[in-house]
Amino acid sequence: MVCAGGSACRKPAAPAAPAASPLAQVVAVGARVQPVTENLSLVGTLALNEQVEIKSEIESVIQQLNLDEGQRVEKGAHLSFLQRGGKDRTN
Repeated sequence: MVCAGGSACRKPAAPAAPAASPLAQVVAVGARVQPVTENLSLVGTLALNEQVEIKSEIESVIQQLNLDEGQRVEKGAHLSFLQRGGKDRTN
């Protein structure tokens, strides 16, 4: 290769350095231990995926309960007095 006038044989100039970006302002805060509470409040719709029907096995009227709410009972104890179809029955 032959260069005429010398200007064609020069190495290409290095690309210009990118312009310096402005400095970002930084605010430092000291770390401290403190309780963190997580609360999440949402609005939505609930849909059941299972349905059960609760009913008694016999048709009757409770005439008397032989216990108080929260009272412990023994196995086999008579807990209620039922009246079914004109007959009295203890359960």
